[in-house]
Amino acid sequence: MMKKTFIVVLLVLLCAVPVFAAQKDGLSLGLNLGYPANGIAVKYDMNDFDVVGSVNFLFGNGNGIGIDAAASYALTSFEAGGEDIYVTAGPGVSAAFYFGDGAITLAPKAFIGLTYNFADSPFSIYLRGNAGYAFVLKSGGEVGAGFAWGASLGVLYKL
Repeated sequence: MMKKTFIVVLLVLLCAVPVFAAQKDGLSLGLNLGYPANGIAVKYDMNDFDVVGSVNFLFGNGNGIGIDAAASYALTSFEAGGEDIYVTAGPGVSAAFYFGDGAITLAPKAFIGLTYNFADSPFSIYLRGNAGYAFVLKSGGEVGAGFAWGASLGVLYKL
């Protein structure tokens, strides 16, 4: 168990370190709609990558609250309607607390998505999916693990 905990903590730190090494370029706030969560989205623009995340209300396997964060790198782009659509990917992590059974989850994940920035507008939209492995601690002390995934559509406003 200690080895698994160490690996999870190491993955979280590896995802967080670049955040503090980059310079701020801009902050965006918006709405995140998807499965298994709906909530408030945030994007912090950096020089080489963006930090994306959300604070969510969870539904599906029991109601709860959750957060996720990822480093989002632009892999490539293609043109649509005269504007670029960016293909993004990066490592991230999700954490959740479920009200019904008191379960707590922590899941290192890989995120992949598409981002479209509207021309001459502070708005952008994104479609993002993620997959990973969730570690679960249930209220009775029972420990579990399993595949975890999610997908979301969101709109952001650049402040």
